[in-house]
Amino acid sequence: MAMGTKVHGLHPWDELTRVSKLQGPRYAAFAFIGADARDMLALEEGDVLVCNASEGAVRNGATNPFALQEFLDRGVQLYSCGSLHAKILAVRNTAAIGSANASRSSRLSLESVVVSNEREFISDARTLVKEAIEAGTEIDEEYLTTAATWIPDDHYRPPEIVGVTTPPAREDVFFPDPGGRYWLAVEWQEEYSDEEDAVARSIRRSKEARELKTRFTLDTYLVGSDARAEPGDVFVLVHMDDEGQLVQVWEPAKVVGSRQIPGKSLSTIYLLRYNQEHEENAVSDIDFALGEIQALTGKDLRKWDHDKAVELSDDQGTELIAALWGERI
Repeated sequence: MAMGTKVHGLHPWDELTRVSKLQGPRYAAFAFIGADARDMLALEEGDVLVCNASEGAVRNGATNPFALQEFLDRGVQLYSCGSLHAKILAVRNTAAIGSANASRSSRLSLESVVVSNEREFISDARTLVKEAIEAGTEIDEEYLTTAATWIPDDHYRPPEIVGVTTPPAREDVFFPDPGGRYWLAVEWQEEYSDEEDAVARSIRRSKEARELKTRFTLDTYLVGSDARAEPGDVFVLVHMDDEGQLVQVWEPAKVVGSRQIPGKSLSTIYLLRYNQEHEENAVSDIDFALGEIQALTGKDLRKWDHDKAVELSDDQGTELIAALWGERI
């Protein structure tokens, strides 16, 4: 109970989802509701959600009526307020107010929220939601049936508003920087030695890491052989589980920096940057992936030394990326 008031950013949706799972009743006001809102807000029977479900918001793709239908099916009381731009969540002992809409676009954007368990803060947040309810219109089955007709056909392109109808532009990690190279390697979960862990922590705290951590997922990768990768190069890493089985191929990662392990001239820790949604875009059909890798590079990774990284030609790397992630590039 000692939390007080705290600011969460720049990707606060894990915290917002946690708050939404706390004891209700829950009062929520989020201007725009995306298709993924059902998984982001743990609202249930008796809870209240106010949003902007006006014809304009639905037509422009800012609010998804099918997501609202899922909340209605759960027993959530729904209201639409066309002038709403607030983002508020109040539960019994906690409240949050910030910039984040309930959508995937917002999850991937740079947002912030203030979370507090102070009674006055919670009361004020709940009052604001109630005022939005009074200014709004109840959403029922008939409303949502009509709202579904507002969705334009496939030829209409809604305006691109970052954090509302579209995520922020993804910076390219699929292809090397000019003059950069592709590397193929097997990655497995291995405990770093004390020396390796110290180097990994050092590179995670580096200036280059600090400049990127709000926009990318950063990770370290240890190569025990002489890979000679440089910043701007791209790694394609095939993941091996604890039982020694190859299970998936991570979305490509770009090298940010590197550090040698003291006393081990061929052992290097690389700092890699992934797109934030890289886990969702891993290739889990491992038989397909390994078949493409062998066909395009001649490498049979089932017989591969996991401690080794191999350089690919530009054609091999480009063709491999296209084969595994063609729909993403």
